[in-house]
This record gives sequence, C-alpha cells and structure tokens, in this order.
Amino acid sequence: MAELRGGVLGRGASVGAIDLTFADFQRLVSQGGRFVVNFSADWCPASRTFMPIFQRSSQRHPDVVFGKVDTSVEKELSAVMEITSIPTLMAVYGGEMVYRQAGVHQAHEVDQVLAALRRAR
Repeated sequence: MAELRGGVLGRGASVGAIDLTFADFQRLVSQGGRFVVNFSADWCPASRTFMPIFQRSSQRHPDVVFGKVDTSVEKELSAVMEITSIPTLMAVYGGEMVYRQAGVHQAHEVDQVLAALRRAR
C-alpha cells in the first residue's frame, strides 16, 4: 500500500474515505499522522446514515486521512479496538487515540472532531 497523507493516496488524487484493513490501520498508526476512522457495517442502519456524512467530510478536509473499517470483515481489528457499537468514529494522532465516540455524528460534529485533531500535539 502506498503511504497515505491527507485525504489522498499516491499522486495526489483525492479518494475520500478509504477502506482499511488491519494492516492498513497499523501502518497509519505507525506513520504517526492524523487520521479519522469510521468503524461501521453495511447491515447497520445507523452506519448507513453516517457514511454519506463521513464521505462528504472527507472531501471537505483533504488534509486528513479518512478511513473506514467494515466491522463485518475486519473482525480482528474491531475486537482489538474494542468496537462494541457502530458506527464508531475514532481520531488518532501520533499513534494515540484522541477521540472515540459511537453513534451517528452530524457534519458539524465531525468538523469539531477534526478541529480538535488538528490542535492535538
């Protein structure tokens, strides 16, 4: 996998939220940058409600990596991260979790999480 920076993969082509495997997640953590992750599942009505909000946020904030984890597929990662409710939004900076909250977030709430993520040091 290419190194991820901001909301882009490779040569600057914006891709919005990207699907993450356990290995991808570990790579992002080890890179130490800022990223947000939406743990969700297609079968979950709340996840289906939140996904378009998350995708639009990724397009408005191309400087932050937006990842999505399908908890039905990435069961080991979901277990390690102790995901018990979906959707769960998580923000990570410097390898440390700086935000974690289950439930549907509105766009302005995602913006608030991103503002806090940018202030994290």
